[in-house]
Amino acid sequence: DATWIEPAFAGSIFARATVSPVVTNSPVVTNNPTGGVNLEANVGSVALNGTVLLTATGGNGTYTWSSVRFGRLDTSFGNDTPIYTRTNGTSSDSETITASSGGDSDSVRIEFD
Repeated sequence: DATWIEPAFAGSIFARATVSPVVTNSPVVTNNPTGGVNLEANVGSVALNGTVLLTATGGNGTYTWSSVRFGRLDTSFGNDTPIYTRTNGTSSDSETITASSGGDSDSVRIEFD
């Protein structure tokens, strides 16, 4: 809603927009029924050069991460919240990442777009 004023001319401007709701990805959750380590990913699939935030809970709080084949795992922001970056692979590939702690482990599988 605005007003436009010029010499010898004035008018009102009204606008209405329809905005789609925000699209969010449901997290892929793989629960460990024994109450040990729980690993979650913020998305279920990732494009080339895309990233996925992983969150580990449970265990003794110190996590060991599996090696990855099609990217890299950056734990510099916290050992319980690494960021996986896909740097390789095709849409027919996927990456399974495992977090281990205190003798328990949990895994998530990330599909590739």
